[in-house]
Amino acid sequence: MADTYVETTDELLGRANKNNLSKALLYMQKAYLMSNDGKVSKEQKKLLEVSTIFRCLFFLQTVNSEILCLLLFVFYSELFSKQNIVKTLN
Repeated sequence: MADTYVETTDELLGRANKNNLSKALLYMQKAYLMSNDGKVSKEQKKLLEVSTIFRCLFFLQTVNSEILCLLLFVFYSELFSKQNIVKTLN
Protein backbone atom coordinates (compact mmCIF):
# COMPACT_ATOMS: atom_id res chain seq x y z
CA MET A 1 0.00 0.00 0.00
CA ALA A 2 1.32 3.43 -0.91
CA ASP A 3 2.30 5.89 1.79
CA THR A 4 -0.58 8.35 2.19
CA TYR A 5 1.10 10.84 4.51
CA VAL A 6 2.00 14.10 2.78
CA GLU A 7 4.36 16.65 4.32
CA THR A 8 4.22 19.66 1.99
CA THR A 9 2.06 21.42 -0.56
CA ASP A 10 4.57 20.48 -3.25
CA GLU A 11 4.03 16.80 -2.45
CA LEU A 12 0.27 17.26 -2.80
CA LEU A 13 0.75 19.02 -6.13
CA GLY A 14 2.93 16.15 -7.28
CA ARG A 15 0.22 13.66 -6.39
CA ALA A 16 -2.38 15.72 -8.21
CA ASN A 17 -0.35 14.98 -11.37
CA LYS A 18 -2.40 16.21 -14.35
CA ASN A 19 -5.63 16.85 -12.43
CA ASN A 20 -5.95 20.62 -12.82
CA LEU A 21 -9.15 20.87 -10.79
CA SER A 22 -7.41 19.27 -7.79
CA LYS A 23 -4.51 21.69 -8.19
CA ALA A 24 -6.90 24.64 -8.33
CA LEU A 25 -8.64 23.51 -5.14
CA LEU A 26 -5.30 23.04 -3.41
CA TYR A 27 -4.16 26.57 -4.26
CA MET A 28 -7.50 28.02 -3.10
CA GLN A 29 -7.29 26.12 0.20
CA LYS A 30 -3.71 27.27 0.74
CA ALA A 31 -4.68 30.90 0.10
CA TYR A 32 -7.63 30.57 2.48
CA LEU A 33 -5.47 29.09 5.25
CA MET A 34 -3.04 32.00 4.93
CA SER A 35 -5.74 34.59 5.60
CA ASN A 36 -5.28 36.98 8.49
CA ASP A 37 -7.49 39.82 9.70
CA GLY A 38 -9.44 39.84 6.44
CA LYS A 39 -6.51 41.37 4.54
CA VAL A 40 -5.34 39.71 1.35
CA SER A 41 -1.57 39.40 0.99
CA LYS A 42 0.38 39.42 -2.27
CA GLU A 43 1.10 35.70 -1.85
CA GLN A 44 -2.61 34.95 -1.43
CA LYS A 45 -3.40 36.91 -4.59
CA LYS A 46 -0.73 34.95 -6.47
CA LEU A 47 -2.12 31.61 -5.23
CA LEU A 48 -5.63 32.58 -6.27
CA GLU A 49 -4.38 33.66 -9.71
CA VAL A 50 -2.63 30.30 -10.15
CA SER A 51 -5.81 28.58 -8.97
CA THR A 52 -7.80 30.45 -11.61
CA ILE A 53 -5.37 29.33 -14.31
CA PHE A 54 -5.75 25.67 -13.29
CA ARG A 55 -9.55 25.99 -13.19
CA CYS A 56 -9.47 27.46 -16.70
CA LEU A 57 -7.27 24.60 -17.89
CA PHE A 58 -9.68 22.08 -16.36
CA PHE A 59 -12.69 23.62 -18.08
CA LEU A 60 -10.84 23.87 -21.40
CA GLN A 61 -9.94 20.19 -21.17
CA THR A 62 -13.56 19.37 -20.40
CA VAL A 63 -14.80 21.42 -23.34
CA ASN A 64 -12.22 19.81 -25.64
CA SER A 65 -13.39 16.35 -24.57
CA GLU A 66 -17.03 17.26 -25.16
CA ILE A 67 -16.25 18.71 -28.59
CA LEU A 68 -14.33 15.57 -29.53
CA CYS A 69 -17.27 13.40 -28.46
CA LEU A 70 -19.65 15.55 -30.48
CA LEU A 71 -17.44 15.39 -33.57
CA LEU A 72 -17.12 11.61 -33.28
CA PHE A 73 -20.88 11.31 -32.92
CA VAL A 74 -21.47 13.43 -36.03
CA PHE A 75 -18.81 11.52 -38.00
CA TYR A 76 -20.24 8.11 -37.13
CA SER A 77 -23.81 9.28 -37.68
CA GLU A 78 -22.87 10.43 -41.17
CA LEU A 79 -20.93 7.25 -41.84
CA PHE A 80 -23.78 4.98 -40.82
CA SER A 81 -26.40 7.00 -42.69
CA LYS A 82 -24.28 6.79 -45.88
CA GLN A 83 -23.84 3.04 -45.40
CA ASN A 84 -27.61 2.63 -45.03
CA ILE A 85 -28.21 4.63 -48.24
CA VAL A 86 -25.75 2.42 -50.14
CA LYS A 87 -27.42 -0.76 -48.81
CA THR A 88 -30.83 0.57 -49.81
CA LEU A 89 -29.66 1.34 -53.36
CA ASN A 90 -28.17 -2.12 -53.83
